[in-house]
Amino acid sequence: MHTLTQLHIDIARNATDDFNLFHDPMRWQRISCNPFRGTIALGFQLGLYVEAQINQSASAIEQRQYSVYEFTFVNPAKVGDELNLVVKLMPLSDMLDKNS
Repeated sequence: MHTLTQLHIDIARNATDDFNLFHDPMRWQRISCNPFRGTIALGFQLGLYVEAQINQSASAIEQRQYSVYEFTFVNPAKVGDELNLVVKLMPLSDMLDKNS
């Protein structure tokens, strides 16, 4: 389990020069009708979290030539949210059927 903090968001946005108001703790209020009522994580930041968690769990995952990720997000990740990754193995035959 990982709790998202403003520091995590600030490091990612400063490293990428992403100064979108949705990620800025001092300026997010300037967005008219902002539905999030606070800062939100950068999309790529969540992707990197997933990749890091998968790499840390590599010994429990059957190694394949490539990986396919399917993401389901209910809401944006905000400061204080707990992030948790559940890895579900899918038989290759199911994956091929789904893509045809």
